[in-house]
Amino acid sequence: MVTAKYKNILITGAAGFIGSHFTKLILKKGTFDNVFVVDKFSIGSNPKNLDLCYSLPNFKFFKIDISDQHRMNEFFRNNKVDCIVNFAAESHVDRSLVSSIDFITSNYTGVANLLELSRAHNVKKFVQVSTDEVCFSDDLAEPASEGHPYNPQNPYSISKCASDMLCKIYPKTYKDLKVVVTRGSNTFGPAQYTEKMIPKLITNALENKPLEIYGDGTAIRDYMFVEDHANGIFKALVKGVSGEAYNLCSYNYFSGIGLANLILELIPESKSEIKFVTDRPNHDMCYAIDCSKAESDIGFKYNRDSFKKNLIKTIDWYRDNYNYWNLLYI
Repeated sequence: MVTAKYKNILITGAAGFIGSHFTKLILKKGTFDNVFVVDKFSIGSNPKNLDLCYSLPNFKFFKIDISDQHRMNEFFRNNKVDCIVNFAAESHVDRSLVSSIDFITSNYTGVANLLELSRAHNVKKFVQVSTDEVCFSDDLAEPASEGHPYNPQNPYSISKCASDMLCKIYPKTYKDLKVVVTRGSNTFGPAQYTEKMIPKLITNALENKPLEIYGDGTAIRDYMFVEDHANGIFKALVKGVSGEAYNLCSYNYFSGIGLANLILELIPESKSEIKFVTDRPNHDMCYAIDCSKAESDIGFKYNRDSFKKNLIKTIDWYRDNYNYWNLLYI
Protein backbone atom coordinates (compact mmCIF):
# COMPACT_ATOMS: atom_id res chain seq x y z
CA MET A 1 0.00 0.00 0.00
CA VAL A 2 1.01 3.62 -0.51
CA THR A 3 2.28 5.11 2.74
CA ALA A 4 -0.02 7.44 4.69
CA LYS A 5 1.92 10.57 3.72
CA TYR A 6 0.66 10.26 0.13
CA LYS A 7 -2.97 11.38 0.43
CA ASN A 8 -3.41 13.43 -2.72
CA ILE A 9 -2.32 12.32 -6.18
CA LEU A 10 -2.19 14.25 -9.46
CA ILE A 11 -2.45 12.20 -12.66
CA THR A 12 -1.65 14.17 -15.80
CA GLY A 13 -2.76 12.94 -19.21
CA ALA A 14 -5.46 11.00 -17.38
CA ALA A 15 -7.92 10.97 -20.31
CA GLY A 16 -5.42 9.21 -22.54
CA PHE A 17 -5.16 5.48 -23.05
CA ILE A 18 -2.75 4.26 -20.34
CA GLY A 19 -3.51 7.26 -18.12
CA SER A 20 -7.23 6.47 -17.96
CA HIS A 21 -6.60 2.81 -17.12
CA PHE A 22 -4.18 3.89 -14.38
CA THR A 23 -6.68 6.43 -13.03
CA LYS A 24 -9.39 3.76 -12.76
CA LEU A 25 -6.90 1.47 -11.02
CA ILE A 26 -6.09 4.19 -8.47
CA LEU A 27 -9.76 4.92 -7.82
CA LYS A 28 -10.51 1.22 -7.44
CA LYS A 29 -7.74 0.84 -4.87
CA GLY A 30 -9.24 3.71 -2.83
CA THR A 31 -5.82 4.67 -1.51
CA PHE A 32 -6.00 8.45 -1.94
CA ASP A 33 -8.21 11.11 -0.35
CA ASN A 34 -8.12 13.14 -3.56
CA VAL A 35 -7.44 12.01 -7.13
CA PHE A 36 -6.74 15.14 -9.18
CA VAL A 37 -6.53 14.64 -12.92
CA VAL A 38 -5.33 17.03 -15.61
CA ASP A 39 -5.69 16.66 -19.37
CA LYS A 40 -5.81 19.13 -22.25
CA PHE A 41 -7.71 16.68 -24.53
CA SER A 42 -5.20 16.51 -27.36
CA ILE A 43 -5.01 13.71 -29.94
CA GLY A 44 -5.27 10.38 -28.15
CA SER A 45 -7.24 11.73 -25.19
CA ASN A 46 -10.95 11.18 -24.86
CA PRO A 47 -13.22 12.45 -22.04
CA LYS A 48 -15.25 9.26 -22.47
CA ASN A 49 -12.28 7.29 -21.13
CA LEU A 50 -13.12 8.67 -17.67
CA ASP A 51 -16.93 8.38 -17.87
CA LEU A 52 -17.15 6.14 -14.80
CA CYS A 53 -15.02 8.52 -12.73
CA TYR A 54 -16.65 11.95 -12.91
CA SER A 55 -19.33 11.22 -10.30
CA LEU A 56 -16.91 9.90 -7.67
CA PRO A 57 -16.48 12.29 -4.70
CA ASN A 58 -12.67 12.12 -4.55
CA PHE A 59 -12.21 12.55 -8.34
CA LYS A 60 -11.50 16.11 -9.49
CA PHE A 61 -10.90 16.90 -13.17
CA PHE A 62 -9.14 19.96 -14.64
CA LYS A 63 -8.72 20.74 -18.33
CA ILE A 64 -5.20 22.20 -18.42
CA ASP A 65 -2.10 21.88 -20.60
CA ILE A 66 0.86 20.85 -18.40
CA SER A 67 3.11 23.28 -20.30
CA ASP A 68 0.87 26.22 -19.29
CA GLN A 69 2.91 27.63 -16.40
CA HIS A 70 0.28 30.11 -15.23
CA ARG A 71 -2.67 27.73 -15.09
CA MET A 72 -0.67 24.85 -13.62
CA ASN A 73 0.75 27.14 -10.95
CA GLU A 74 -2.79 28.29 -10.15
CA PHE A 75 -3.85 24.65 -9.84
CA PHE A 76 -1.05 23.91 -7.36
CA ARG A 77 -1.82 27.01 -5.30
CA ASN A 78 -5.39 25.80 -4.85
CA ASN A 79 -4.80 22.06 -4.39
CA LYS A 80 -2.43 20.14 -2.13
CA VAL A 81 -0.58 17.45 -4.13
CA ASP A 82 1.67 14.84 -2.52
CA CYS A 83 2.64 12.83 -5.60
CA ILE A 84 2.38 13.07 -9.39
CA VAL A 85 2.23 10.46 -12.14
CA ASN A 86 2.81 12.10 -15.51
CA PHE A 87 1.27 10.43 -18.55
CA ALA A 88 0.74 13.68 -20.48
CA ALA A 89 2.62 13.40 -23.77
CA GLU A 90 2.41 13.47 -27.52
CA SER A 91 3.16 9.87 -28.32
CA HIS A 92 2.87 8.90 -31.98
CA VAL A 93 6.13 8.57 -33.91
CA ASP A 94 4.53 9.21 -37.31
CA ARG A 95 3.16 12.59 -36.21
CA SER A 96 6.53 13.55 -34.71
CA LEU A 97 8.11 12.99 -38.13
CA VAL A 98 5.70 15.53 -39.64
CA SER A 99 6.27 18.16 -36.95
CA SER A 100 8.26 17.86 -33.72
CA ILE A 101 7.22 21.14 -32.04
CA ASP A 102 4.19 19.79 -30.15
CA PHE A 103 6.30 16.87 -28.95
CA ILE A 104 9.06 19.08 -27.57
CA THR A 105 6.50 21.40 -25.94
CA SER A 106 4.51 18.66 -24.21
CA ASN A 107 7.12 15.98 -23.63
CA TYR A 108 10.00 18.18 -22.48
CA THR A 109 8.78 21.68 -21.60
CA GLY A 110 5.67 20.26 -19.94
CA VAL A 111 7.75 17.88 -17.81
CA ALA A 112 10.16 20.69 -16.86
CA ASN A 113 7.18 22.79 -15.78
CA LEU A 114 5.80 19.97 -13.63
CA LEU A 115 9.17 19.34 -11.99
CA GLU A 116 9.63 23.01 -11.13
CA LEU A 117 6.11 23.24 -9.73
CA SER A 118 6.74 20.07 -7.74
CA ARG A 119 9.72 21.75 -6.08
CA ALA A 120 7.82 24.96 -5.43
CA HIS A 121 4.79 23.23 -3.90
CA ASN A 122 6.47 20.49 -1.86
CA VAL A 123 5.43 17.49 -3.91
CA LYS A 124 7.07 14.40 -2.41
CA LYS A 125 7.25 12.01 -5.37
CA PHE A 126 7.13 12.37 -9.15
CA VAL A 127 6.75 9.41 -11.54
CA GLN A 128 7.56 10.09 -15.19
CA VAL A 129 5.98 7.63 -17.63
CA SER A 130 8.51 7.21 -20.41
CA THR A 131 9.08 4.70 -23.22
CA ASP A 132 11.39 1.87 -24.25
CA GLU A 133 12.30 3.99 -27.29
CA VAL A 134 14.73 6.19 -25.33
CA CYS A 135 17.23 3.31 -25.06
CA PHE A 136 16.93 1.74 -28.47
CA SER A 137 18.24 -1.81 -28.74
CA ASP A 138 17.51 -4.03 -31.73
CA ASP A 139 19.03 -7.21 -30.28
CA LEU A 140 16.44 -9.65 -28.91
CA ALA A 141 19.26 -11.71 -27.45
CA GLU A 142 20.51 -8.73 -25.42
CA PRO A 143 17.53 -6.51 -24.53
CA ALA A 144 18.37 -3.09 -23.12
CA SER A 145 18.63 -2.76 -19.36
CA GLU A 146 17.98 0.51 -17.54
CA GLY A 147 21.68 1.33 -17.83
CA HIS A 148 21.72 1.04 -21.62
CA PRO A 149 22.97 4.26 -23.30
CA TYR A 150 20.33 6.68 -24.52
CA ASN A 151 19.83 6.15 -28.24
CA PRO A 152 16.68 7.91 -29.53
CA GLN A 153 15.90 7.44 -33.21
CA ASN A 154 13.10 9.95 -33.96
CA PRO A 155 11.71 13.29 -32.70
CA TYR A 156 9.24 11.56 -30.37
CA SER A 157 11.86 9.45 -28.63
CA ILE A 158 14.27 12.41 -28.50
CA SER A 159 11.66 14.47 -26.64
CA LYS A 160 11.07 11.61 -24.17
CA CYS A 161 14.81 11.06 -23.80
CA ALA A 162 15.31 14.72 -22.89
CA SER A 163 12.65 14.55 -20.17
CA ASP A 164 14.18 11.27 -18.92
CA MET A 165 17.52 13.00 -18.48
CA LEU A 166 15.86 15.92 -16.70
CA CYS A 167 14.13 13.51 -14.31
CA LYS A 168 17.46 11.81 -13.65
CA ILE A 169 19.13 15.08 -12.66
CA TYR A 170 16.39 16.56 -10.47
CA PRO A 171 16.59 14.22 -7.44
CA LYS A 172 20.38 14.59 -7.43
CA THR A 173 20.07 18.37 -7.33
CA TYR A 174 16.90 18.78 -5.26
CA LYS A 175 16.98 16.15 -2.51
CA ASP A 176 13.45 16.71 -1.20
CA LEU A 177 11.83 15.65 -4.47
CA LYS A 178 11.80 11.92 -5.24
CA VAL A 179 11.71 11.19 -9.00
CA VAL A 180 11.19 7.79 -10.63
CA VAL A 181 11.00 6.93 -14.34
CA THR A 182 9.18 4.00 -15.95
CA ARG A 183 9.94 2.88 -19.50
CA GLY A 184 7.18 0.79 -20.98
CA SER A 185 7.11 -1.26 -24.16
CA ASN A 186 4.31 -0.95 -26.74
CA THR A 187 0.98 -1.19 -24.93
CA PHE A 188 -2.43 -2.35 -26.14
CA GLY A 189 -5.93 -2.86 -24.80
CA PRO A 190 -9.48 -1.48 -24.86
CA ALA A 191 -10.08 2.20 -25.68
CA GLN A 192 -6.72 2.89 -27.32
CA TYR A 193 -6.75 5.63 -29.97
CA THR A 194 -6.94 4.08 -33.42
CA GLU A 195 -3.75 5.64 -34.81
CA LYS A 196 -1.76 3.03 -32.87
CA MET A 197 -0.73 -0.28 -34.44
CA ILE A 198 -3.01 -2.85 -32.77
CA PRO A 199 -6.25 -0.80 -32.68
CA LYS A 200 -5.63 0.37 -36.25
CA LEU A 201 -5.27 -3.21 -37.47
CA ILE A 202 -8.31 -4.34 -35.47
CA THR A 203 -10.64 -1.54 -36.58
CA ASN A 204 -9.54 -1.84 -40.21
CA ALA A 205 -10.20 -5.58 -40.08
CA LEU A 206 -13.64 -5.00 -38.56
CA GLU A 207 -14.43 -2.54 -41.36
CA ASN A 208 -12.93 -4.74 -44.12
CA LYS A 209 -10.27 -2.16 -44.93
CA PRO A 210 -6.69 -3.04 -45.93
CA LEU A 211 -4.28 -3.76 -43.09
CA GLU A 212 -1.39 -1.45 -43.97
CA ILE A 213 2.04 -2.63 -42.85
CA TYR A 214 5.25 -0.61 -43.16
CA GLY A 215 8.00 -1.90 -45.44
CA ASP A 216 8.26 -5.68 -45.57
CA GLY A 217 6.46 -6.16 -42.25
CA THR A 218 9.46 -7.51 -40.34
CA ALA A 219 9.82 -4.69 -37.77
CA ILE A 220 9.38 -6.20 -34.28
CA ARG A 221 7.83 -4.78 -31.12
CA ASP A 222 7.08 -6.13 -27.65
CA TYR A 223 3.37 -5.77 -26.82
CA MET A 224 2.23 -5.40 -23.19
CA PHE A 225 -1.39 -5.40 -22.00
CA VAL A 226 -2.50 -2.06 -20.58
CA GLU A 227 -3.56 -3.48 -17.20
CA ASP A 228 -0.07 -4.94 -16.69
CA HIS A 229 1.46 -1.60 -17.61
CA ALA A 230 -0.81 0.35 -15.23
CA ASN A 231 -0.01 -2.04 -12.38
CA GLY A 232 3.71 -1.68 -13.07
CA ILE A 233 3.48 2.11 -12.86
CA PHE A 234 1.60 1.81 -9.56
CA LYS A 235 4.39 -0.44 -8.25
CA ALA A 236 6.92 2.22 -9.26
CA LEU A 237 4.92 4.87 -7.41
CA VAL A 238 4.77 2.75 -4.27
CA LYS A 239 8.20 1.11 -4.24
CA GLY A 240 10.34 2.87 -6.83
CA VAL A 241 13.62 4.33 -5.57
CA SER A 242 14.27 7.98 -6.35
CA GLY A 243 16.70 8.50 -9.21
CA GLU A 244 16.01 5.07 -10.67
CA ALA A 245 14.35 3.98 -13.92
CA TYR A 246 12.34 0.77 -14.31
CA ASN A 247 11.68 -1.06 -17.57
CA LEU A 248 8.18 -2.52 -17.94
CA CYS A 249 7.58 -5.08 -20.67
CA SER A 250 6.16 -8.55 -21.36
CA TYR A 251 8.50 -10.15 -23.95
CA ASN A 252 5.60 -10.68 -26.37
CA TYR A 253 7.50 -10.00 -29.60
CA PHE A 254 5.58 -9.70 -32.87
CA SER A 255 6.49 -8.46 -36.31
CA GLY A 256 4.00 -6.27 -38.13
CA ILE A 257 3.11 -9.05 -40.54
CA GLY A 258 2.82 -11.59 -37.72
CA LEU A 259 0.50 -9.31 -35.78
CA ALA A 260 -1.67 -8.60 -38.83
CA ASN A 261 -2.01 -12.31 -39.61
CA LEU A 262 -2.97 -13.10 -36.01
CA ILE A 263 -5.64 -10.38 -35.97
CA LEU A 264 -7.11 -11.69 -39.23
CA GLU A 265 -7.15 -15.17 -37.69
CA LEU A 266 -9.06 -13.83 -34.67
CA ILE A 267 -11.53 -11.88 -36.84
CA PRO A 268 -12.43 -14.65 -39.34
CA GLU A 269 -15.36 -12.71 -40.76
CA SER A 270 -13.05 -9.94 -42.02
CA LYS A 271 -12.52 -9.57 -45.76
CA SER A 272 -9.44 -7.41 -45.24
CA GLU A 273 -6.12 -8.10 -46.91
CA ILE A 274 -2.62 -7.12 -45.86
CA LYS A 275 -1.13 -4.23 -47.83
CA PHE A 276 2.54 -3.25 -47.63
CA VAL A 277 3.16 0.51 -47.76
CA THR A 278 6.26 2.72 -47.95
CA ASP A 279 8.34 2.30 -44.82
CA ARG A 280 8.58 4.96 -42.14
CA PRO A 281 11.79 7.07 -42.43
CA ASN A 282 14.59 5.70 -40.23
CA HIS A 283 12.27 2.93 -39.05
CA ASP A 284 13.57 1.07 -35.99
CA MET A 285 13.37 -2.63 -36.82
CA CYS A 286 13.16 -3.83 -33.22
CA TYR A 287 12.77 -2.63 -29.63
CA ALA A 288 13.86 -4.97 -26.86
CA ILE A 289 14.12 -4.17 -23.15
CA ASP A 290 14.79 -6.23 -20.03
CA CYS A 291 12.34 -5.79 -17.13
CA SER A 292 14.05 -8.07 -14.60
CA LYS A 293 14.96 -5.07 -12.40
CA ALA A 294 11.31 -4.07 -12.08
CA GLU A 295 10.39 -7.67 -11.28
CA SER A 296 12.96 -8.01 -8.50
CA ASP A 297 12.95 -4.48 -7.06
CA ILE A 298 9.32 -3.31 -7.19
CA GLY A 299 7.38 -6.55 -7.71
CA PHE A 300 6.30 -5.92 -11.29
CA LYS A 301 4.46 -8.84 -12.89
CA TYR A 302 3.53 -9.39 -16.51
CA ASN A 303 1.28 -12.01 -18.06
CA ARG A 304 3.27 -13.23 -21.02
CA ASP A 305 1.09 -16.27 -21.59
CA SER A 306 -2.16 -14.27 -21.72
CA PHE A 307 -1.31 -12.18 -24.80
CA LYS A 308 -3.79 -13.95 -27.10
CA LYS A 309 -6.55 -13.84 -24.50
CA ASN A 310 -5.99 -10.12 -23.95
CA LEU A 311 -5.87 -9.50 -27.70
CA ILE A 312 -9.26 -11.25 -28.05
CA LYS A 313 -10.58 -9.11 -25.18
CA THR A 314 -9.35 -6.02 -27.02
CA ILE A 315 -10.91 -7.12 -30.32
CA ASP A 316 -14.22 -7.74 -28.56
CA TRP A 317 -14.13 -4.24 -27.07
CA TYR A 318 -13.68 -2.60 -30.49
CA ARG A 319 -16.36 -4.85 -31.98
CA ASP A 320 -18.82 -3.86 -29.23
CA ASN A 321 -17.97 -0.13 -29.02
CA TYR A 322 -18.09 1.17 -32.59
CA ASN A 323 -19.75 4.47 -31.61
CA TYR A 324 -17.02 5.01 -28.99
CA TRP A 325 -13.90 4.63 -31.09
CA ASN A 326 -15.30 5.79 -34.45
CA LEU A 327 -15.95 9.32 -33.18
CA LEU A 328 -13.14 11.85 -33.51
CA TYR A 329 -11.40 12.49 -30.21
CA ILE A 330 -11.53 16.03 -28.91
